[in-house]
Amino acid sequence: MKVSIKKQRDYQISKWSGGTTTQLYIYPEDGDYAARKFQVRISSATVEDEVSQFTSLPGVKRFLMTLNGKLRLVHKGQYEKTLRPGQVEEFPGDWETTSYGKVRDFNLMLKDGAKGLMEYGELNPGALWVLPLCHNQYHKVILYVIDGSLMIKGENLEAGQLAVIEDFHTEQCVMENQGIVPAKLAVCRITV
Repeated sequence: MKVSIKKQRDYQISKWSGGTTTQLYIYPEDGDYAARKFQVRISSATVEDEVSQFTSLPGVKRFLMTLNGKLRLVHKGQYEKTLRPGQVEEFPGDWETTSYGKVRDFNLMLKDGAKGLMEYGELNPGALWVLPLCHNQYHKVILYVIDGSLMIKGENLEAGQLAVIEDFHTEQCVMENQGIVPAKLAVCRITV
């Protein structure tokens, strides 16, 4: 099993029309979001404008989770939905989407054959989470700590840090919350 920890110094921060975005992970590693050359991109963005228009991303499957605040998404000609912290919305990147509300969010983008899902999780103080051996369709698990901390293979993962877990088909990955508050997590399961 391989666990890579990404910290603030590893991230790329840039501006978008409604605030700032922090690229936390991109695959392949030499991928380029601006050129749309990637299979997987994970980011966190601040939505600083009350009303924001999402970038059109044809061919991209998007997952969005709010980390704080409430965000109303209007997918023109489709439907609208209000997200609260920890709720996930999945939608095609070419939909014309407008958001209402100021939040910090977490994004997973998939394209060119990549598959995956995103979910919210909490690990209570003293609790263990065992990542099962990889006998299913997902070959990478990426954890982003929203709040709190957890221990993975002797490494402490703090709020704002990300762990990429790979090659867990022969060894179980055990995570433990050794803190005094729940560890709040965004969890992405991916196959490329």
